[in-house]
Amino acid sequence: MHNTEISRTKELLPVILAYPDCFEWRDLCGHGTPCFHPDDHLVDDAPYISACLICIPKCSADHIKLAGAISKQIGKRWVSYMWLIRAVASLCNSNHSPDSLRTMCEVSRTYRVANGLL
Repeated sequence: MHNTEISRTKELLPVILAYPDCFEWRDLCGHGTPCFHPDDHLVDDAPYISACLICIPKCSADHIKLAGAISKQIGKRWVSYMWLIRAVASLCNSNHSPDSLRTMCEVSRTYRVANGLL
């Protein structure tokens, strides 16, 4: 793992924490999506999984806040730590800059509020 993945995770994490309702969390872990191939998915995200383990320590405030928001959104009592880490790693392993991700989240939230979906 390189510092690049850790730096990128640290840049994106505040956006993810501020807008947890703007992501389709079930799709981020890949299970149930038509193009999911477990081995490919884990290999591609492996550096970001490691970075997320460093940036979101188990039982930290960020872990607890994000796990609570995600479990509420998907209608579960809880989500496992590793499930959360894999989902956040999928987000971090994208082509979005922090600004573009924030803009997409703001547009999503604005739309959902305007249409009574939030």
